[in-house]
This record gives sequence, C-alpha cells and structure tokens, in this order.
Amino acid sequence: KYHWLLSKIIHSVRDYYPLWQLVYQTTVFLSRSSISLRIPALPQSMLPLPAIIQAIILLILTYESAVGFFDDNDEVWSVFLVFVLISLEGICGGLAYVNAFYRVNHEPPDPNTHNNIERTHQEREFKIGSIGFADSTGILFAAILAVPTELELCKRKFVEANYFAKGL
Repeated sequence: KYHWLLSKIIHSVRDYYPLWQLVYQTTVFLSRSSISLRIPALPQSMLPLPAIIQAIILLILTYESAVGFFDDNDEVWSVFLVFVLISLEGICGGLAYVNAFYRVNHEPPDPNTHNNIERTHQEREFKIGSIGFADSTGILFAAILAVPTELELCKRKFVEANYFAKGL
C-alpha cells in the first residue's frame, strides 16, 4: 500500500507525527541558518511573503485534512503533498524569524537618539524582545487552536469511516 521508502519509515498511523515533526524542525533549522550560510536576507518589501505563504499552506492543509485531494489509493501522493507543504511551512517560519531579527540588528539607530549609545542599545533589546514575545505568543495560539482542530478532524474522519463502513 505504501511506497517502498514510506514503508521503511511509517509502520502505523502513529508514525506520521514524528515524521512531520522531523521534517518541520529540519527545515526551520535550515532556514533560520540561511543568513549564516551566506544566503542573503529577504528584501524589506518581501518580509510579509512568508506569512502569506503560511496562510495559504494552512488553507491547503485544512482542506487536505478535512476532504483530501487524492483517493485512498493515492496515499503516496497525499503523503508527498503534506511533506512538501510542511517543508515549505518550516522554511517560511524560519525565514520570517531570522529576517525579522536581521532587520532589527541592521537598521540604523534613530537619528534623535543615535548619540545616546545606551538608549540605542535598550531600544534594540526591546525590539528583539518584542519579536521573541510575538513569536512565542503565535506558537502558543497555534498550539491552543491545534488541539480542538485535531480532535474535530479526527471525530469527522471517525464518523465518516463508520458511515461508509455501514454502507449508508
């Protein structure tokens, strides 16, 4: 039923979550390391692009979870689609994070306070702390939203499976 490579990795439904975590964390790590790897930072005009792509990925994955793009016989394509989208999600998340920090660290000081080195340092620290707080808050809200969403999707799949199993 599975592709030969997938059958080496996935033995049951429980094996999907660790696989997706590995894919996501690996792509986040690589994209957060992009500037260290000498990949140039995103231009300021393109900073919203990773968030826009993430919103599109959310819609696609929601549709895939609720309805699915492929037949049950095409499970390999479904797994491949989810793999690509989770990889892209990790890349976008890491790029948004690293580019926000990069911009804060490389923006020129406020002309009104550039002579006051201590104030400039404190302003930069505040901006970095705000980015970290916003990132952590976003992760928290995503986790809080994910639990009821996953339960509802599982419940719908269970009801749907029972509906078709009874031949209704």
